[in-house]
Amino acid sequence: MNTDYKNYLNKWLTGIEEELNFWNDYMDTQGDIYQEDYQDTIRENKKFVLNDDIDDIYQGKEFKFIDVGSGPFSRCGKITEKVNMNFTAADPLAEAYNIMKKNKQIDNGVEIDTAFVELLGKKYGKNIFDMVHMSNSLDHCFDALCGIYQLIYICKIGGKIILRHAENEAERSEYEGFHQWNLSVHNKENSFIIWREKQRIDLIKELGNYVEFYIYPDQKEGGWKYNKVVMIKKKDIEVPQNSYYDDMLYSIYSFLLRYLMVYSMKPKKDLIIQNRNAIEKIKNGDFIDKFSSHCCVDVYGLGVVGRELIDKLQNLGCCVEKVYDQQDRKYKNIESEELAYNEKNKNSLIINSVMRDNNEIISNLISCGYSRNNIFLLQDLFKKGE
Repeated sequence: MNTDYKNYLNKWLTGIEEELNFWNDYMDTQGDIYQEDYQDTIRENKKFVLNDDIDDIYQGKEFKFIDVGSGPFSRCGKITEKVNMNFTAADPLAEAYNIMKKNKQIDNGVEIDTAFVELLGKKYGKNIFDMVHMSNSLDHCFDALCGIYQLIYICKIGGKIILRHAENEAERSEYEGFHQWNLSVHNKENSFIIWREKQRIDLIKELGNYVEFYIYPDQKEGGWKYNKVVMIKKKDIEVPQNSYYDDMLYSIYSFLLRYLMVYSMKPKKDLIIQNRNAIEKIKNGDFIDKFSSHCCVDVYGLGVVGRELIDKLQNLGCCVEKVYDQQDRKYKNIESEELAYNEKNKNSLIINSVMRDNNEIISNLISCGYSRNNIFLLQDLFKKGE
């Protein structure tokens, strides 16, 4: 990997937080002003949008399809009567998206694989899929040309690679966040071009020996305008030699360590102050009064805040049934338990007294049977009581 690509990879890594924040807000607001689009996106029974691109020779047969750079949902849908659909969705941020959807109890029937477009061959192998698709995501790559080689590599001979992207998206987005490449069909070469500063590649010249190109400019899907490029694979292709796998491993590892240093090395004084404030609010606030005197409630966390919370609940006449903690802890006559699945948990209320790692804790509680609507975060209860 040359220095330029290492710089682009590092820029991509720094854009992860912005991308996750976007999708988190999108889910929390149910699409914000695009609520109709949101409801369509999360439908489990959404029809396959590329149905017309399935050739008749596949009728009634298994059809292996992959949506690369799918985001948390995939906008493709997978319901079709034409073929027996074998649907795969892949994205570099899959792990985060799957947890995010689980925490928010959103399930559109699509589980995302973790995969980088630049390393698809290592993940899936050669000549695997009947149709390979990317939509508004190839521009996010740190090496779009390598990505296209990989898309062709994993596609079967005679299969289709379909790209749907807005014209020159990175230029319009001023190269912010993940937007690093422009894809163009409206250009002086009258070709399919990928470009950015210092690089301009004519893909028909580059790949014409391996795929047949069909270009459909200015398509529309709802309010989205895009260019559609279909490539039909004519023969096997080999991905140019590169050291991306090793270089990405080291770059991502270094980024992870720097990220952990920032977040884990914050002065412990901050946590002490946070806990003191929480204890003070528990003692003096009436936020907890929403739990009636005869209710039963579970508690996550038996640290200093959790102990104060238990005292408050018991003083109100609440029954504290189960108390969980990552460590074996005791308080008065209470011993902490290790989290484990129990079907009865779905009807139980639980308050999380831990003031950090909320998303991970919520995910663990849900996997142990608790309903998201019955999980209360102490910080949220504080806000409602203010």
